[in-house]
Amino acid sequence: MHDPRHDPRHDLRHDLSVQALGDGLRRAFSGAIAWRLAAGPESVGWPHTTPSLQGRPILIHGLLQLLLFQALGEVISAFVIPFIPGPVVGLVLLLAFLGWRGRVPPSMELVGGGILQHLGLLFVPASVGVVMFWPLLKENALAVSAALLLSVVATIFVTALVLKRLAPPAAQDEHAP
Repeated sequence: MHDPRHDPRHDLRHDLSVQALGDGLRRAFSGAIAWRLAAGPESVGWPHTTPSLQGRPILIHGLLQLLLFQALGEVISAFVIPFIPGPVVGLVLLLAFLGWRGRVPPSMELVGGGILQHLGLLFVPASVGVVMFWPLLKENALAVSAALLLSVVATIFVTALVLKRLAPPAAQDEHAP
């Protein structure tokens, strides 16, 4: 008896029907995507259009600005202030620039928003380092715990001093008891 599942003509018809189905789906999806993109970025789920600088996307412009401040910080750290890390100097320069400018440029806001959305990924290398040096951390657990505790207390103390120094007097504060 002849099994129709092993008939070469059946395999060819099956392959052609699968190919036709795939082509039809591809055309339908590409048409739907093109229609949604033509309808505007809001239809695809983007909340706003991508800002542009003279017709070019400014994502690269904002990234280059941030990398420029980090590079300047590295250079200053290497030649002028060797005991402060370059990225910290770069952040201080960026803060001074933004304070002088009075606002965050749209290109930096776009890049910063993207980085903040995926901030959790930046903790992966630190986690790998903890796992890699786990035996050393266990060996020095008391010293590490003391350093963490002291740094938290120092941070809270300095934050309270800065807040007290920068906050308006209680008489001017409408929420003061």
